[in-house]
Amino acid sequence: MSDSDNVLKKVELDKCRKELALLQSRFKVGEIGSDVFDSESKILLNRISLLEKEVNKIPLSVSDRLKKHRALIVIVAAAVLGLLLCAAVILLVPRQGTGIGNIAPDFVMQLADDNTTALSSFRDKNVVLVFWDRDFWDDHFFSVNGVTRKLYTPDKLNELLKKYPAGDLAVIAIASGADSGEIDDLVKEYDIAFPVISDTSGKLRSSYNISYEPTSIFLDKKGIIRARVEGPITSISDYEQIIHAAGSGDTVNAPQTPIINVLVQSNNEKSAMVTWGTAVPTTTQVDIDGKNIQTVITPAPVTLHSLSINDLSPNTPYQIRILYNVNYINVSEHSYSALADTIVSKRYLATTSGTDSSYPEISGAGTSSITDSSILVTWKTDEPSSGEVDFGIGNDILGTASQGNSLSIWHTVKLDGLIPDTEYRLKLRSKDTGGKESTQELPPVKTLSIIETAPLVGKRAPDFTLKSIDGIEYSVSQFLGRKVMLNFWLDGCLACELEMPLIQTAFDKYGRDQLAVLAVNVRGDPDKVKYYVANERLSFPVLIDSEGNVDAMYKSPAFPTTFMIDSTGVIREIKSERFQTLSEIDDALAKLDCCK
Repeated sequence: MSDSDNVLKKVELDKCRKELALLQSRFKVGEIGSDVFDSESKILLNRISLLEKEVNKIPLSVSDRLKKHRALIVIVAAAVLGLLLCAAVILLVPRQGTGIGNIAPDFVMQLADDNTTALSSFRDKNVVLVFWDRDFWDDHFFSVNGVTRKLYTPDKLNELLKKYPAGDLAVIAIASGADSGEIDDLVKEYDIAFPVISDTSGKLRSSYNISYEPTSIFLDKKGIIRARVEGPITSISDYEQIIHAAGSGDTVNAPQTPIINVLVQSNNEKSAMVTWGTAVPTTTQVDIDGKNIQTVITPAPVTLHSLSINDLSPNTPYQIRILYNVNYINVSEHSYSALADTIVSKRYLATTSGTDSSYPEISGAGTSSITDSSILVTWKTDEPSSGEVDFGIGNDILGTASQGNSLSIWHTVKLDGLIPDTEYRLKLRSKDTGGKESTQELPPVKTLSIIETAPLVGKRAPDFTLKSIDGIEYSVSQFLGRKVMLNFWLDGCLACELEMPLIQTAFDKYGRDQLAVLAVNVRGDPDKVKYYVANERLSFPVLIDSEGNVDAMYKSPAFPTTFMIDSTGVIREIKSERFQTLSEIDDALAKLDCCK
């Protein structure tokens, strides 16, 4: 059927409908009788029925189809719009949770005047939630050499509150494990001007997913979490910067968690093993149940730590606390230099009722940091074990090197005093607490030819020991196995200071497992250096060469000068001017890959 025929059919159908309507009107007013109406209406109805069938076969135009399904389209559009609005609400409206961008979980607290209020009542204020452990106020837990050391610093928080107009800031402290009596004593002793909430059961601590104490959580005026800082905040200005960033919705770069990869596992019914890592080489302390029944301090700053715990009771739960000090712990005096900077991580352990019948499984064994006189051997076991390496030439065993008496799942043994340019056979041995020993032989390893020590390209980097601004001792030799950027600089040197952000970016890019940065400040004012490092947020070790002795050893031609040292401790490039771009540092580091 042509388009013109379609049009005629529709016109005729419309005409028949009008004639039927007119016929009905004439019948109603009495112009025609019933006989005429019945006869003519029957004819029109038959014609209309026939035309409707034919017209219905004609494809509808787009406009006609839209008109026909207008109601359905409106319903579908409304449903889609509703779904989009729901999705927008889900995606854009914050939900309750403990992560950044979530609404902080609400809770009810009792104030000093015995009234109660909820966290949500502090909306329209910036809020700082501070979680502190009860034992930070305990006279026994931190009584060292008769001197009581308390970690809680309410004076600092009182001072912080005074710096803000009334109603702009709220500080709320949550005391994990503390009862109301201890809270009352604390408030009176320090004249605390903010609420301190008792969390005897640890329910609040758990609801906020607190793994470290102290932890500070910053909320904006809508009650949304904008920052979490695990560990102490060292100054009022640091608090203010974070509060300003949180209130403005800016990104807050919280420091890296200092204690990482904590693993607590039971060996058998009477012993267990704790292993953990730290973000920087440091000493740490482990306590059990906070009662000092067994305390071990690592003998030197390291990043991988382990402790074998013995003489435990079968089927007994224990609480393990790992303490990390931001500043150096004086091991020889068994005292603490700055407990106000201490962080505690809690983990739990339950001993078993059975005994161990399996042998240690050795994996990931290998060698690295090979020099003309030393080899570093590393491996892992699936259970805490001892670590020893038998080494020899040919079929002759010359000696055994050990990681010490401690048991661990990570094993590092350094072989020293070896003969240059000589091939050695190595055999690993690991024994668990039950006395079961596993062994593994490694392929022969050859030491390097003897290399002279001198501050020159192709020579071994002279070793030294300097303390960082945090009081931790560092040396070049401890970073064998990693690329090292040894940078000499002066405070007040514009070129030096322009270079530092690039070095920090490279350090962040490659990670401390691949790259070590030692920035040696020569004959500078330690206080000025500390201020500069804090202001620039430098996270690599900055060492103090107060007398210029190390600078004299390396004979730096200018400032800044950077010695690029490969993983074997050999200097491969000396950069006697500042790095201009990150790609320059990338290229210099890439050249060290040839010399592993």
